Formats: sequence, C-alpha cells, structure tokens
Amino acid sequence: MKIRRIILYFLLFILVLLIAMFSFRTYFLSKILEKAKNKFQAEYNTKLHFDKAKFYGFDGLYFKNLSLITSENDTIFFADSLYARPKLRALISGNIRAEEIYSRGIFINLVKNDSIDNFSRFLKKESQDSTSEKQELNLSKFADRLFDKFFNYVPGKSSYFGSKVKLSYNDYQLTFFSDSLIQESTNYAMQLSWIGMSTKSKVLLKGQLNAGDRQISTKIVSADTGQIYVPILPYFIKLYSRFDSLSASLKVDMEAEELLLTGNGRISGLALNHQRISKEDVVFKSGRLDFQTRIGKNYIQLDSTSIASMNAFNFSPFIKYVIEPKTLELKFIENTFEADSFFNSLPEGLFDNLKGLKTEGSLGFKMNFFLPFENPDSLKFSSTMQKKDFKIKAFGDSDFRTLGYDFKHEVYENDRIIKTFIVGPENPNFTALDAISPYLKFCILTSEDGNFFTHRGFNEDAFREAIATNIKEKKFARGGSTISMQLVKNVFLTRKKNVARKLEETIIVWLIENMRLASKERMFEVYLNIIEWGPGIYGIKEASYFYFNKLPSELTLNESIYLASIVPRPKAFKYSFDKEGKLKPHYKSYYKLLTSIMLRRQQITEIDTIGLRPEVVLLGEAKKSVILSDTIVNITPVEQEDILND
Repeated sequence: MKIRRIILYFLLFILVLLIAMFSFRTYFLSKILEKAKNKFQAEYNTKLHFDKAKFYGFDGLYFKNLSLITSENDTIFFADSLYARPKLRALISGNIRAEEIYSRGIFINLVKNDSIDNFSRFLKKESQDSTSEKQELNLSKFADRLFDKFFNYVPGKSSYFGSKVKLSYNDYQLTFFSDSLIQESTNYAMQLSWIGMSTKSKVLLKGQLNAGDRQISTKIVSADTGQIYVPILPYFIKLYSRFDSLSASLKVDMEAEELLLTGNGRISGLALNHQRISKEDVVFKSGRLDFQTRIGKNYIQLDSTSIASMNAFNFSPFIKYVIEPKTLELKFIENTFEADSFFNSLPEGLFDNLKGLKTEGSLGFKMNFFLPFENPDSLKFSSTMQKKDFKIKAFGDSDFRTLGYDFKHEVYENDRIIKTFIVGPENPNFTALDAISPYLKFCILTSEDGNFFTHRGFNEDAFREAIATNIKEKKFARGGSTISMQLVKNVFLTRKKNVARKLEETIIVWLIENMRLASKERMFEVYLNIIEWGPGIYGIKEASYFYFNKLPSELTLNESIYLASIVPRPKAFKYSFDKEGKLKPHYKSYYKLLTSIMLRRQQITEIDTIGLRPEVVLLGEAKKSVILSDTIVNITPVEQEDILND
C-alpha cells in the first residue's frame, strides 16, 4: 500500500511538472529565441528574424517567414514556413538536434565579391576549431568528430518543398532548385536542378542514410534525356565535365586509433574537356573505385585492397601521406593483366597515337615510390613492366616502326607546321651516325642521357634526381627525360602540350624499346637529325654550318661541348655570350664537368683536353645573331648541369 502511494505521488509530481513546463513553455521559448538572436548578432553580425514563432503540438516548433539578414541588409537564409521537432535527449544535454523537419519556400543566398562576403560568416568558429585540431595532430579524431556532427544533425524524418540555393562568386552565379526532398527513416529522394555558366541539368537523387550505423549511399541519374553537367568547375579551373550516372556509398568506423572509411563509387559516360588535358572530349565509358581508406593520427592511407577500374582495366593502388614528418608513398603491387584489355580501356580522345593498337599476351607492372619531403635526396623509386607472350598484332593511327625507316618529319610550333623534311639520305641535310664527330656524340650522350645505349628507355636514377631537384628548388628545374623520351615527344607528340602527354610518351617509349621497333643506333641518329639547335635550325648538319660553317664530322671537342649546352634551350643560344662575344664565365664549370665525366668513361683522353677552354669562334650565320649587350638572359649552371648519372 505504501509503495503504491509513493508511485502515485511520483506520477503526480511528473504530471504537475509537465503541466508547469507546458504552461510556461512559451515564456521559455521567447527567452531561448532572444538568446539565439543575441548570439547571431554578436558572433556573426547577422540578424535573426521571424514573423511568428510558436509551439506546434506537444514538442514541435513552428516558424513563419524565418530569415537571417546580414549587416549589409542581404538575406542569407529565408524560409516561408519551417516546422522542427527537436530530439529530446539532445535537448536535455544542451544540444539542438532535430528529430523531424518540414519546410516550404527555403531560399539560401551566398555571395562573395569585393564588397560582400557572406560565405565565411558561419565558418569562422569552425575554422578556429579546425586550427586547434591541426595543432593536436590527430586527424583520425578530428575526422571522426566531423562525421559525428554530420550524422547527428540528420533528422529521422524530413521534407523540403520549393528550395532554392543561389551561389555568387564575383561574376559567377550558380543556382540550385529543388522541387522536393523527402527523407523518411533511412531512405531519401530528391529532385534537383541547377543552372550556371554553361551548365544546366536536372537530376533525380536518391539513396539511404543510416545515422546510427554511420553509413550513406546515393545515386544520381538524369531526369531528362541529356547528360548531367557538373557546375562550378568550368569557372574555377576551366574544366567542363558531364556524365550519365553516378553512385557512391560510404561507411565510417572507428577502430582503435584509426578511422576506417570503406565504400565505392561508380560513374558511367564521363566526359572531360580542358585545354591542358586534350583539345577533344576525353571519354571514359565507365569507372569504378572500391576503396578502403584509413585515417590515423597523422596520416591518410588508401589500402592496396582498394580496386580501381578504367573501362575494362583494373588495378590496385596504395597511397599513404604522412603529415609529420611529411612523406608520400605510392605503390602498385605487381599486377598481371591482359595487354589488349589495357590498350582497349584507354579513354577516347586522350592517347591518339595508341588508338587502334591491337595486341596479345599479358603485361605485369610493379612500382614503388617513397618521397621524404624534408630530405628529397633520399627519394626511392623503382618500376618494372614485364611482358609474357606479348605481341603487337596491328598498329593503329601511328606506326612506331617509322623510326626504323626514312620518314617525313613535321615540326610544329603553336599548332602550326613550320617545317617539313625527310629523315633519311633523300634529304641533303641528313647526316648518318658514323659521319658525325665522336666528340659531338659523346657530349650529347653525357649531357642528355649517359646510359642511353644500356637502358630500355627509362633512367630511374635521372628520374629520382630530377624530382629531388625540383622539390628542393620548388620549381620545375630538371626534367629527367631520356633521349628515347625526347625522341618520341619530337616525332609523335610534338603537337601535344597536355598533362597526359607524359603517360602516352612513356607507353610509346616502352613499346619501341622493348619490342625493338628501332635499333638504339638508329634512334640516336634520328634524334641528332631532328632536334632543334637554334631558331629554325633542325638537325646536326644545319647546326654545324649555322654555328661553325663546317661538316658535323669536323666538329671539335670545344665546339661539341658548346652545342651540347644549348640543346635544352636552343632558341636562347645567343644569350650564351657576353658583350664581347665570349662565352659567359659559368661555362668554365660546365666544360670542366662534361670533360671530367667523359674522361672517367674513357670517351676522351687527357690529350683531347690539352688547351681546352670554354671558347668558341662563330663562323656561320649564328655570328650575326649574337646580341652584344649587358642585358642578357643567363642559362644557369643548374640548367646546364642536367647531366646524366654514371
């Protein structure tokens, strides 16, 4: 009996408390909203305004004409009507989280230009938090909290009708329209369209969001017959892109000190257009990434269990970036694949010279790359490409066997043919390899590619040194290209100036060198007969007469060293001389460096160096072009010392 009375009194107390709270809730609401107004004004210099605010039902809040207005009298946010029911557990702990949200007529307006910037108003506090997290150097916990915030703010049920988001950045405007967004339980669906700077699309977006399991998935398809055009990128990086459909999923787990992100992404009909990529659309029929990413205290890592695909070609990359000490590691664990599936999977519009190439057999690729940014000289790099029963059944748009025979060479400048000539005896300026001074050949090999006759197109040591030099000097100061790579660039890729050229160059070099499509001697002979040696001067015979009025076979060691020095910048040859017509002082170290290497390799003897000085006498037409002036552009020792490794 006593227990019943206690329970009855307790229930009565709860009832009285609820009645009191219900009776005074309007008063408490006004106080909370007044506090919110003061906070927006103090922290963000923004006015919170509404025509009506009241309780709706037992614990719901209803707002009419809710808005945020900046001190410049610009409306950042407006909602014609907004209903929200908070999560009671979160509310008790002092956090505002919505269990349900329903709205109509939402408008968000974000502007950034010389006079207005409301993009960053609500990011200040977040950026301060981010700074403190960075100082703690715990990426996993920081990322985990960000995901927690995202999933905690997701309501259990919501619907939005007639939403509009307008982004303005200087002269760029992008507007998103949403007829409806409905989210119930773990499912959501949305009708979305946008328009801005040559991009206009209408899409259907649907998926699942499970806040409890920290898991989200989405799929985007076109709502009409056209492709989906990606906004913003055309304005900021001049990249125009579109696709047919896109799907992605992500699951977030915290395991010990690591944040584990697993998921996948699929895209079909992707087309890219950028002047630095290709003049034509680059088309990927399909692409896929099944990833497992780990975020640790001070690193981000893409596991090698991840699988990426480009059309029908699959590969498994490993990438790890460590913040302190800063390092970057890339790996491709040896993967054997059908050669034809690789060449058939290359994107359309990017590798023109490989288009139509038919092969059989298999290839295997392996690569290791490790870069400690604080000590670039310790960089590690190795790669191998193995072939098994590999054959070229048919060449496509370019026949790489051309190098082994006489062919017509076209020289391009700014996409315009400026010179055409035959590479072979039919051309009176063509010079056979054995009719060229040994001094010139040794100097070119020493300065450009000392291991040319022993490598298979690539010099890993030169590549390592080039990357280390570029990182230390914080600019592109050294290339690391072999003669094989320079030759392929000049013969097959002279019109291309895009970011993919290096990859196409690498593939073509591998094919020529490993399939023995041309001998080393022939490749070197072609190289010396087509490279530029001065403004409009192509081939060693033209160069010999232009500078010294003699045959290539008659070139001295002195003259050969000078000719080797101008290969990286042939049009700037005249700036090698001072106002008296003598080679500039830094040439002394260049001559000394080249001769010491050639002596060590026994390409020349001590007798050859007797009386050798950094002096040349111009006897050809070049003499008329030398500018005798103090305002001369220097070819730096670093540029001249792009010397090959032993």
